[in-house]
Amino acid sequence: MPDINGGNVSLVCQFAGADGSTTFTDDSTNGFTLTGAGSAQIQSGQLELDGDGDYLSLSNSTTLVDTSGAFTVEAICTFDVVPGSAESRLDLIFATSNSSGRTGFALYRFENNLSVEAYTSTGTALLEHWPTGGSIAAATEHHVAVTRTAGGSWRLWIDGVENGSAASESAGLDAGQATAYIGAQASSFGDFNGRIKEFRITNGTDRYTGSFTAPSTFYEVGQEITVGQGELILPSRTVALAGQSATTQQGTPIPWEIVYDSNTSLLLHFDGTDGATTDTDRSSYGHTFTWNGDAQIDTAQSKFGGSALLCDGTGDYLQANDDSKKLAYQFASSTYTIDFWVRFASLTGQQYLIQFGTTTDFNLHLYKDTSNRIVLYLRGVRVTSSAVSVDTWHHVRLVRDSPTGNNRLFLDGVYQGAYALDVNNVAKDGYPYIGIRNDGLYPLNGWIDELAIFNGTAKNSGTTTFTVPAGPYGNYNPPLDVITQVPTPLGAPEIVTETGESFIAEIPTPLGAPEVLTEWSDQAIVVLPSPLNPPAPVLFSDFVPYISTNVQRYVMRLLSTLEVEIPISSWQSTLQTDRQNYLTCAVPAASQYLADITASLDVDEFAIYKITEAAGLTVEWEIARVPLQTATLNQGGFRTTITLSGYGDPFTPPPARQTFTLADLISLQNTLGGNIRVRAAIDWYIRPGDTVTADGNTFTVAYINYYVTSEGQAYMDLGSR
Repeated sequence: MPDINGGNVSLVCQFAGADGSTTFTDDSTNGFTLTGAGSAQIQSGQLELDGDGDYLSLSNSTTLVDTSGAFTVEAICTFDVVPGSAESRLDLIFATSNSSGRTGFALYRFENNLSVEAYTSTGTALLEHWPTGGSIAAATEHHVAVTRTAGGSWRLWIDGVENGSAASESAGLDAGQATAYIGAQASSFGDFNGRIKEFRITNGTDRYTGSFTAPSTFYEVGQEITVGQGELILPSRTVALAGQSATTQQGTPIPWEIVYDSNTSLLLHFDGTDGATTDTDRSSYGHTFTWNGDAQIDTAQSKFGGSALLCDGTGDYLQANDDSKKLAYQFASSTYTIDFWVRFASLTGQQYLIQFGTTTDFNLHLYKDTSNRIVLYLRGVRVTSSAVSVDTWHHVRLVRDSPTGNNRLFLDGVYQGAYALDVNNVAKDGYPYIGIRNDGLYPLNGWIDELAIFNGTAKNSGTTTFTVPAGPYGNYNPPLDVITQVPTPLGAPEIVTETGESFIAEIPTPLGAPEVLTEWSDQAIVVLPSPLNPPAPVLFSDFVPYISTNVQRYVMRLLSTLEVEIPISSWQSTLQTDRQNYLTCAVPAASQYLADITASLDVDEFAIYKITEAAGLTVEWEIARVPLQTATLNQGGFRTTITLSGYGDPFTPPPARQTFTLADLISLQNTLGGNIRVRAAIDWYIRPGDTVTADGNTFTVAYINYYVTSEGQAYMDLGSR
C-alpha cells in the first residue's frame, strides 16, 4: 500500500550497494548529503558501524526535523552488544545534540531499552526518558522509533510495542546543532555498534499512536496478487513477471501521488520529443490546440518528464480550438485551480502566461509585468506577486477554495494576494490562450510545464503556504474496452500483444497457459481463468518519462525453482541478434550463496535486472539472461568472491517496436564498413533489433555491450553490423 505519510518523509535511507561502499544515499526528495566517518561502510545491504568513531553526518535544519512540531525518527537495525543492567554501554541511533548532550535531542539504546534526552535552547533538560522493561536483544533485527506530537508528548517504540509510557516536555525543544548524526553525537561517546538496514525521519507526523506491526522495510511492499483463477490487475506502469504470483511493490517514498482528479478540465504535461508541435490533453475532455509560430516541445528545460513547452518571445503560443468544450473553463460559482510551472529565458517586457476568452475585462489574465511580478488581472483589478527570477522554475497557482471565496494568487507556494469576484464566470467567454495575449501582444519568452486546470477542485485552501507539487498530475484513463478474446479450449497462444491507453485481454483457456505481452499501455486488466496451469503475465512499457533517476540499482537472480536474488558488485553482458549472448558478474562476500550457486551450475539460468522507481512503484526490467555455465571461486584473506558467467542463444527481438532517440550520448564512431558504434548511459528499454537515432545517425541495433563496474560506472556500447 502507498505510504500515507510519504509527503512528510524528510530523510529515508536504504543502505543497498556493493560491500565496502562508502556512498550513502538519501532517497527522499530532499536528497541530503550523507558523509561517512571512520570505517562506516555498506556490508550485505546494511550500514555497518563498529562503535569506534563510525557514523554518518548531515546538515540539520527544520527541513530535516522541525522541533516546533510533530516528527518520527525510526530505524531497522541490529545491535551487536546489548549489556545487562550492570554495564553502562549505550548505542546512539540519532542525535542533534552537541558533545555535552545539552542541546537538541538524542535517541539511543541503553541496556535493553530505548531512551531519549531532549533539551531547551538554554541547555536545560526538558526530557530524560529512560524507561525499563525493553525487549532489545543482541544480534537481532529490531524496528525502533521515537515519536513526538506537536504538543511535546514523546513515545518510544520497540518492534511496534511502546517501551514504557508517554513522557511530556517541560518546555520548548531546542532546534539542535547545525550537524545531525546517525550512529553518534558530536563526541566519541556511545557510538553505534552494529548494523542499520534502513533509516527514516518523518517531519510533521507522529506515525505511531498505538501498538502496530513493525515494518520490515520503509520502502513499502504492496499486496500480492495471485495469478490463476480470477483477475490479475496490473496497475499503471507496473511490471509483473512470470511465475505463480505477481507482486506489486511501492518503491522509494514519493510524496506526490499520481492519481487522476475527476475535476481535471485540462492537463498538458508537454512531454515529448524535441521540436514536436503537439501534446495530448490528458484530461477526460481531450482538448486540442493550435500551435502557432515556433511554439514547440523542448528538451533543453523541464520541470517534470524531460521536456517543456518553449515559446521564444516572437509570437509563439497555443490556442484551444474546440468551441464545444468551452464549458470546461467556465468556473461559474465552483471552486477551481489553475496550476503550472514557468521559467523565463528573459525578463524583458510584459509577458503573458495564460488568458481566457476574447474580451479584455471580463476574463482572467495571468502575466508577468515589467516589474517582473506575476499579475492576476480580473475586471480591471490587479493582484501582483513578488518578483520572479530569470532561468528559474517558478510554480504559479490561482485557486478559489469556496463558491463565494476569493481568487487567491500563489507564487512558489506562498500567498501573494486575492480578488473577491462575485460574478458567476471567472473565465466567461472562451478557451485559453497560452503564452500570449488574445490580441497577439506580449508573447512569452521562456518555458511552461505541467499546466493543469481543475474545475471544481481547490488544491489548497486559505492563505497558508503549501508545498509545491513534487511530480506530475495523474492522467485520465478511458473506460477499458475488451480488445482481445481467445476462447481456446485446449491450446494457448504463446503471446498476445496489444497496444493502447488501456485494454482488457480475456483468455479463458482451461488447460493451456499463455504468455501475455502488453506494450504501450497505461493500464491493463488481464483475465486469465486457467484452472490447471498458471499463466505468465508481463506488462511492458517505456517508463523513461516517469523514472526517478536518483535510485537505480542492479541485482542478479538465479532462476531456479525458488528464485534466489544475490547482491553483485559488477557485471558485463553482450546481447546480439546474430551471435551468442554473454553475461558475467562478480558476487562479493559469496560464502552464504555458495550452495545455491553450486546447485544452479549447469542447470539453471541467471539474469541481471535493473530496478528503479516509477510513479511510486518499484519497476524492474530484465537486462540479460543466460545459462549459468561457469563459477570461479576467488578466496581472499577476509572474504570469498565468485565470478559467474555463461553463454546463451542470440537475442530474439520482441514484437513491433519503435525508433528511439538515444539520450546521454558519450561518444560516436563510424567504423570501417559503414557501421556505427556509440557509447551512452544505459537505457534499459533499448534492445537489439530496435532502431536508434544518435546525433542524427539512424541505425538498427545489432549488439549491445553493457558495462557496470564496482566503482559505480555504468554505460553501454551499441552498434550496427
